[in-house]
Amino acid sequence: MLEVPARNAVEFLVPPGTAATWPSRRRELRDVFCVGQGSSKLPSPDLTLVDGRRARCGRSWLTRLQLDRTPTTHGGALLDCLLAELGQGQ
Repeated sequence: MLEVPARNAVEFLVPPGTAATWPSRRRELRDVFCVGQGSSKLPSPDLTLVDGRRARCGRSWLTRLQLDRTPTTHGGALLDCLLAELGQGQ
């Protein structure tokens, strides 16, 4: 997860194609944006919120990135969490 203070946002990395499986017209997802692969710059793995440093792109990792793991979130689980948080759980 990435912190983006300029937009007062948190970003999640999900596997390519995840957004295609999400509902596109749900009113409760109006503040959820998907960007294409390679369209955003990622900070160096050592730039974390705890360290108080950010990359030039303005982002920082919320937790230290584990280089031996893929830094993506399961798209279905993320959608379920978003909908539950918004009071729209299924």
